[in-house]
Amino acid sequence: MKKGLFHIVIRSLTYYKRAVLNQILIIAILAAVITGSLLTGFSVRKSLKDTAFSRLGNSSILISSGLRFFDPSLSERFSSGTGEPAVSIFETEGFCQNFSTGVTSRKIKIYGTGNDFFVFNDNDSVNLNQGEVAINKKLADQIGVSKGEEIIVRFKEISDIPANAPFSTVQDESMSMVMKVGEILSPEEGGDFALGISQIAPLNIFINLDDLETSTDQKKRVNRIIAGNINNEDIGFFSSVLNRTIDLSDIGLSVRKVESTGESEIISDRIFIDQIV
Repeated sequence: MKKGLFHIVIRSLTYYKRAVLNQILIIAILAAVITGSLLTGFSVRKSLKDTAFSRLGNSSILISSGLRFFDPSLSERFSSGTGEPAVSIFETEGFCQNFSTGVTSRKIKIYGTGNDFFVFNDNDSVNLNQGEVAINKKLADQIGVSKGEEIIVRFKEISDIPANAPFSTVQDESMSMVMKVGEILSPEEGGDFALGISQIAPLNIFINLDDLETSTDQKKRVNRIIAGNINNEDIGFFSSVLNRTIDLSDIGLSVRKVESTGESEIISDRIFIDQIV
Protein backbone atom coordinates (compact mmCIF):
# COMPACT_ATOMS: atom_id res chain seq x y z
CA MET A 1 0.00 0.00 0.00
CA LYS A 2 2.78 2.42 0.97
CA LYS A 3 4.81 1.51 -2.14
CA GLY A 4 1.80 2.01 -4.32
CA LEU A 5 1.10 5.43 -2.81
CA PHE A 6 4.74 6.44 -3.15
CA HIS A 7 4.76 5.31 -6.74
CA ILE A 8 1.62 7.33 -7.51
CA VAL A 9 3.11 10.46 -5.92
CA ILE A 10 6.35 10.12 -7.91
CA ARG A 11 4.45 9.54 -11.18
CA SER A 12 2.21 12.55 -10.44
CA LEU A 13 5.17 14.84 -9.71
CA THR A 14 6.94 13.62 -12.84
CA TYR A 15 3.91 14.18 -15.01
CA TYR A 16 3.15 17.64 -13.58
CA LYS A 17 6.82 18.61 -13.06
CA ARG A 18 6.49 21.96 -14.82
CA ALA A 19 3.53 23.03 -12.68
CA VAL A 20 5.23 21.70 -9.56
CA LEU A 21 8.44 23.59 -10.33
CA ASN A 22 6.42 26.77 -10.92
CA GLN A 23 4.67 26.35 -7.59
CA ILE A 24 7.96 25.74 -5.79
CA LEU A 25 9.44 28.83 -7.44
CA ILE A 26 6.41 30.97 -6.49
CA ILE A 27 6.53 29.73 -2.87
CA ALA A 28 10.27 30.44 -2.70
CA ILE A 29 9.80 33.98 -4.04
CA LEU A 30 6.93 34.71 -1.64
CA ALA A 31 8.91 33.31 1.29
CA ALA A 32 11.89 35.48 0.33
CA VAL A 33 9.71 38.60 0.03
CA ILE A 34 7.97 38.01 3.36
CA THR A 35 11.23 37.15 5.13
CA GLY A 36 12.93 40.21 3.65
CA SER A 37 10.04 42.45 4.73
CA LEU A 38 10.15 41.09 8.26
CA LEU A 39 13.91 41.53 8.48
CA THR A 40 13.69 45.05 7.06
CA GLY A 41 10.95 45.99 9.51
CA PHE A 42 12.95 44.56 12.39
CA SER A 43 16.05 46.41 11.23
CA VAL A 44 14.18 49.74 10.93
CA ARG A 45 12.57 49.33 14.37
CA LYS A 46 15.93 48.47 15.93
CA SER A 47 17.61 51.39 14.17
CA LEU A 48 14.93 53.82 15.39
CA LYS A 49 15.12 52.38 18.89
CA ASP A 50 18.92 52.62 19.02
CA THR A 51 18.83 56.19 17.65
CA ALA A 52 16.17 57.26 20.15
CA PHE A 53 18.05 55.78 23.11
CA SER A 54 21.33 57.36 22.01
CA ARG A 55 19.67 60.79 21.83
CA LEU A 56 17.94 60.37 25.18
CA GLY A 57 21.27 59.85 26.89
CA ASN A 58 20.68 58.67 30.46
CA SER A 59 17.06 59.87 30.49
CA SER A 60 14.57 57.17 31.45
CA ILE A 61 11.80 59.26 33.00
CA LEU A 62 10.36 62.49 31.61
CA ILE A 63 8.16 64.86 33.61
CA SER A 64 6.65 67.55 31.41
CA SER A 65 4.44 70.50 32.25
CA GLY A 66 3.85 71.35 28.61
CA LEU A 67 3.83 75.14 28.22
CA ARG A 68 3.59 75.67 31.98
CA PHE A 69 6.62 76.43 34.11
CA PHE A 70 7.92 75.48 37.55
CA ASP A 71 10.95 76.07 39.76
CA PRO A 72 14.11 74.07 38.90
CA SER A 73 14.46 73.01 42.54
CA LEU A 74 11.69 70.46 41.99
CA SER A 75 14.18 68.14 40.28
CA GLU A 76 16.41 68.17 43.37
CA ARG A 77 13.50 67.28 45.63
CA PHE A 78 12.35 64.63 43.16
CA SER A 79 15.85 63.16 43.03
CA SER A 80 16.03 63.02 46.83
CA GLY A 81 12.71 61.19 46.98
CA THR A 82 13.51 58.64 44.27
CA GLY A 83 17.22 58.16 44.79
CA GLU A 84 17.66 58.65 41.03
CA PRO A 85 19.63 61.42 39.28
CA ALA A 86 17.36 64.14 37.87
CA VAL A 87 17.84 67.54 36.25
CA SER A 88 15.52 70.35 35.22
CA ILE A 89 15.57 71.82 31.72
CA PHE A 90 13.65 74.42 29.77
CA GLU A 91 12.61 73.26 26.30
CA THR A 92 11.21 75.41 23.50
CA GLU A 93 11.52 75.94 19.75
CA GLY A 94 12.86 78.90 17.81
CA PHE A 95 15.37 79.83 15.17
CA CYS A 96 18.90 81.18 15.07
CA GLN A 97 21.06 83.24 12.78
CA ASN A 98 24.76 83.54 12.09
CA PHE A 99 25.53 87.03 13.39
CA SER A 100 28.18 87.68 10.73
CA THR A 101 26.63 86.18 7.59
CA GLY A 102 22.93 86.27 8.38
CA VAL A 103 22.47 82.59 7.48
CA THR A 104 19.33 81.42 9.32
CA SER A 105 18.21 78.03 10.56
CA ARG A 106 14.60 77.50 11.58
CA LYS A 107 12.80 74.90 13.67
CA ILE A 108 15.63 74.44 16.12
CA LYS A 109 15.32 73.02 19.60
CA ILE A 110 16.41 75.32 22.41
CA TYR A 111 17.25 73.89 25.82
CA GLY A 112 17.85 76.00 28.89
CA THR A 113 20.16 73.95 31.10
CA GLY A 114 22.82 74.04 33.73
CA ASN A 115 26.12 72.18 33.64
CA ASP A 116 24.42 69.42 35.63
CA PHE A 117 22.59 68.45 32.43
CA PHE A 118 25.84 67.46 30.73
CA VAL A 119 27.11 65.69 33.86
CA PHE A 120 23.82 63.77 33.93
CA ASN A 121 24.62 62.54 30.41
CA ASP A 122 28.19 61.52 31.34
CA ASN A 123 29.83 64.56 29.77
CA ASP A 124 31.57 66.62 32.44
CA SER A 125 33.86 68.35 29.94
CA VAL A 126 31.26 70.97 28.97
CA ASN A 127 31.26 74.17 31.00
CA LEU A 128 28.40 76.37 29.80
CA ASN A 129 29.33 79.89 30.89
CA GLN A 130 26.94 82.83 30.91
CA GLY A 131 26.79 84.56 27.57
CA GLU A 132 27.73 81.35 25.78
CA VAL A 133 25.77 78.56 24.15
CA ALA A 134 26.58 75.03 23.10
CA ILE A 135 25.25 73.92 19.73
CA ASN A 136 25.35 70.57 17.99
CA LYS A 137 27.53 69.94 14.98
CA LYS A 138 24.64 69.71 12.52
CA LEU A 139 23.45 73.22 13.40
CA ALA A 140 27.01 74.57 13.28
CA ASP A 141 27.46 73.15 9.79
CA GLN A 142 24.09 74.41 8.60
CA ILE A 143 24.63 78.06 9.55
CA GLY A 144 28.40 77.99 9.03
CA VAL A 145 29.47 79.03 12.50
CA SER A 146 32.60 78.11 14.45
CA LYS A 147 33.49 78.10 18.12
CA GLY A 148 33.95 81.63 19.44
CA GLU A 149 31.65 83.26 16.85
CA GLU A 150 28.29 84.84 17.69
CA ILE A 151 24.76 83.83 16.79
CA ILE A 152 21.34 85.41 17.30
CA VAL A 153 18.84 83.17 19.04
CA ARG A 154 15.12 83.93 18.86
CA PHE A 155 12.29 82.15 20.66
CA LYS A 156 8.95 82.82 22.31
CA GLU A 157 8.81 84.93 25.43
CA ILE A 158 8.81 82.91 28.65
CA SER A 159 5.62 83.83 30.47
CA ASP A 160 3.16 82.06 32.75
CA ILE A 161 0.35 83.94 31.02
CA PRO A 162 -0.26 83.02 27.36
CA ALA A 163 0.01 86.01 25.03
CA ASN A 164 -3.54 85.43 23.70
CA ALA A 165 -5.07 85.31 27.17
CA PRO A 166 -7.19 88.18 28.54
CA PHE A 167 -5.20 90.69 30.60
CA SER A 168 -1.93 89.46 29.07
CA THR A 169 0.81 92.09 29.25
CA VAL A 170 2.97 90.37 26.62
CA GLN A 171 2.98 92.55 23.53
CA ASP A 172 5.69 90.77 21.55
CA GLU A 173 5.78 87.01 21.92
CA SER A 174 9.34 86.65 20.67
CA MET A 175 12.65 87.56 22.26
CA SER A 176 16.17 87.50 20.85
CA MET A 177 19.60 87.05 22.38
CA VAL A 178 23.08 87.49 20.90
CA MET A 179 25.24 84.65 22.23
CA LYS A 180 28.77 83.39 21.66
CA VAL A 181 29.26 79.78 20.60
CA GLY A 182 31.21 78.25 23.47
CA GLU A 183 30.98 74.59 22.47
CA ILE A 184 30.14 72.58 19.35
CA LEU A 185 28.96 69.16 20.46
CA SER A 186 29.17 65.96 18.47
CA PRO A 187 26.46 63.28 18.74
CA GLU A 188 28.79 61.31 21.04
CA GLU A 189 28.97 64.32 23.37
CA GLY A 190 25.19 64.58 23.65
CA GLY A 191 24.78 67.27 21.01
CA ASP A 192 21.88 65.44 19.35
CA PHE A 193 19.86 65.16 22.57
CA ALA A 194 16.15 64.82 21.80
CA LEU A 195 13.04 63.88 23.74
CA GLY A 196 11.13 62.92 20.59
CA ILE A 197 11.60 60.06 18.14
CA SER A 198 12.79 60.91 14.65
CA GLN A 199 15.30 59.62 12.13
CA ILE A 200 16.29 63.23 11.37
CA ALA A 201 19.10 64.59 13.52
CA PRO A 202 17.85 67.62 15.51
CA LEU A 203 19.23 71.17 15.44
CA ASN A 204 20.06 71.96 19.07
CA ILE A 205 21.09 74.97 21.11
CA PHE A 206 21.88 74.70 24.83
CA ILE A 207 21.63 77.97 26.77
CA ASN A 208 22.63 78.58 30.37
CA LEU A 209 19.52 78.97 32.54
CA ASP A 210 21.14 82.00 34.20
CA ASP A 211 21.09 83.79 30.83
CA LEU A 212 17.38 83.10 30.46
CA GLU A 213 16.76 84.48 33.95
CA THR A 214 18.67 87.66 33.13
CA SER A 215 17.09 88.18 29.70
CA THR A 216 13.51 87.63 30.82
CA ASP A 217 13.94 89.53 34.11
CA GLN A 218 12.22 86.63 35.87
CA LYS A 219 13.29 83.89 38.22
CA LYS A 220 14.48 80.65 36.66
CA ARG A 221 11.65 78.67 35.13
CA VAL A 222 11.71 75.21 33.51
CA ASN A 223 9.13 72.91 31.98
CA ARG A 224 10.82 69.50 31.90
CA ILE A 225 12.50 67.13 34.34
CA ILE A 226 14.55 64.22 33.05
CA ALA A 227 15.55 61.46 35.42
CA GLY A 228 17.36 58.16 35.37
CA ASN A 229 15.98 54.81 36.44
CA ILE A 230 18.99 52.86 37.62
CA ASN A 231 16.90 50.75 40.02
CA ASN A 232 14.32 49.84 37.32
CA GLU A 233 11.36 51.13 39.32
CA ASP A 234 7.91 51.16 37.72
CA ILE A 235 6.24 54.39 36.68
CA GLY A 236 3.86 54.25 39.65
CA PHE A 237 6.79 54.69 42.02
CA PHE A 238 7.86 57.92 40.33
CA SER A 239 4.28 59.20 40.22
CA SER A 240 3.82 58.66 43.94
CA VAL A 241 7.11 60.42 44.74
CA LEU A 242 6.14 63.35 42.52
CA ASN A 243 2.75 63.63 44.24
CA ARG A 244 4.47 63.79 47.62
CA THR A 245 7.15 66.21 46.44
CA ILE A 246 5.25 68.80 44.44
CA ASP A 247 3.83 71.86 46.22
CA LEU A 248 1.56 74.79 45.35
CA SER A 249 4.33 77.01 44.01
CA ASP A 250 5.35 74.30 41.53
CA ILE A 251 2.00 74.59 39.80
CA GLY A 252 1.91 78.38 39.92
CA LEU A 253 -0.36 78.75 42.95
CA SER A 254 0.04 80.67 46.17
CA VAL A 255 -2.14 81.32 49.22
CA ARG A 256 -2.46 84.70 50.91
CA LYS A 257 -4.60 86.22 53.58
CA VAL A 258 -7.01 89.02 52.68
CA GLU A 259 -6.57 91.63 55.38
CA SER A 260 -9.93 93.30 54.85
CA THR A 261 -11.96 90.11 55.34
CA GLY A 262 -9.57 87.86 57.27
CA GLU A 263 -10.11 85.10 54.73
CA SER A 264 -7.57 83.31 52.59
CA GLU A 265 -7.45 83.20 48.81
CA ILE A 266 -5.63 81.11 46.23
CA ILE A 267 -3.85 83.04 43.48
CA SER A 268 -2.61 81.64 40.17
CA ASP A 269 0.39 82.97 38.25
CA ARG A 270 -1.75 82.46 35.14
CA ILE A 271 -4.56 84.66 36.61
CA PHE A 272 -7.17 81.98 35.89
CA ILE A 273 -7.24 78.67 37.77
CA ASP A 274 -7.86 75.61 35.60
CA GLN A 275 -10.95 73.55 36.34
CA ILE A 276 -8.85 70.45 37.08
CA VAL A 277 -6.89 72.39 39.74
